[in-house]
Amino acid sequence: MFKRYALATTILFGLAGIATAGYWGGMEAYEKSEYKTAIQEFTDAAKQGDAESEYMLGKIYEQGQGTAQDYAAAHKWYNLAAAQGHEEARKARDALASRMSSAQIAAAQEAAAAFDVSAARDDGGARADDDMRVGTASTYSIANIQASLNRLGYDAGPVDGLLGGKTRSAIRDFQRDKGYSISGEPSRVLFDRLQGAVADAKQADETDRIAQMSRNDLISELQTRLKTAGYEIDAVDGELGPKTEAAIEDYQSAHQLPVTGRPTPALLAYVRNSDSLGRERQQPQTEDEYADLTRRQLVRRVQEELNQQGYDAGSVDGLMGSNTRSAIRDFQRDAGLSVDGRADDALLARLETNGQTAESRTAESDLVRDIERELRNRNYQVGRIDGRLDDDTRAAIRTYQRDEGLKITGEPSEALRMTLMAAAGGNAPINAEKAARGLMDELTEKMLKDNDPVSN
Repeated sequence: MFKRYALATTILFGLAGIATAGYWGGMEAYEKSEYKTAIQEFTDAAKQGDAESEYMLGKIYEQGQGTAQDYAAAHKWYNLAAAQGHEEARKARDALASRMSSAQIAAAQEAAAAFDVSAARDDGGARADDDMRVGTASTYSIANIQASLNRLGYDAGPVDGLLGGKTRSAIRDFQRDKGYSISGEPSRVLFDRLQGAVADAKQADETDRIAQMSRNDLISELQTRLKTAGYEIDAVDGELGPKTEAAIEDYQSAHQLPVTGRPTPALLAYVRNSDSLGRERQQPQTEDEYADLTRRQLVRRVQEELNQQGYDAGSVDGLMGSNTRSAIRDFQRDAGLSVDGRADDALLARLETNGQTAESRTAESDLVRDIERELRNRNYQVGRIDGRLDDDTRAAIRTYQRDEGLKITGEPSEALRMTLMAAAGGNAPINAEKAARGLMDELTEKMLKDNDPVSN
């Protein structure tokens, strides 16, 4: 019993830093000026490929917050984040480089390259050029396609970013095995599919390794991770008690998994690989409408809105990759918001409002375009048919209304569109409008009569 307790305690303290480490934990410490804790949190998350944490580390070392000011370290972290598409990190790195010597920059670049290689190694045995931080760096490139193919067992040759015969052959083999259209060409869609396959393979490998653990050790690690993330666990004891079973069920429900309450190797592999563990509990809620969303559900809806509005967030998978962060920053910049790359309730609300406004603008543009087209067919000068309500279009509407004895407003309306289109079919415009009004009057009179208790 003592041995099991000691093992559980070791797991608790050994994994607590990993489980609690993350961007949000780091930001919470940073905002409290607890810089040493923030550095630890951000560093642990950066080791998992989190670009936002890498950017924050660059900021901390550049400003010397809680540590000695170190431009080389700052440049390294900015460089790592910029490699994942973090625009603010790229700008900060370039600005910082102007204050550094060439020797300092060279040292920083070597440090960044060394960090990439160490982060890429899997369990100490995989080749760095096979992994290339696959699964954490989701930037679309030929090199990352090659690394993903190699990771999955398709020989794409060296990871050099060059589209040679071996890479094309590996792409075709992957497409054939998965039942996709065979082209042998790289694309964003192909890369997203590869990323999904790599994630599945990684989780399968993780599941196989976890299956070698004892049941007590497996439960202990699950308890540790769930407890740290905010799920109700009384003690890390390696035993499947009612509280642990309920916590597992809560987690499974929150992540849209089959709710069984059973601790399995597949579940622990999912928990280890899920970057949303704990974030859905740490992320502040600002809108009651989204209070019941898990972190992953919220990110998925953000990705859907971004893609629909023309911002490339990549796959709608609920995971905060560099594409999603970059798309969020682009939207925030365009919308005049504070640019931080975060997905939260306030951002989702703004995206949905923006989407509704865009739909409304599209409908209004279609209305104006139809009216412009019909007016031009009648030789009214509307300028370009572009769906924009400019001075030429307003003047043409007013002239038409004056010519036909209609009320002169110069404004587009559904009634005006119906009148013009009816006239195009051979009816007189004024008669078409009068007919429409007459029909509305008849319907209104009938509704009033049907609801009149005296007439009934």
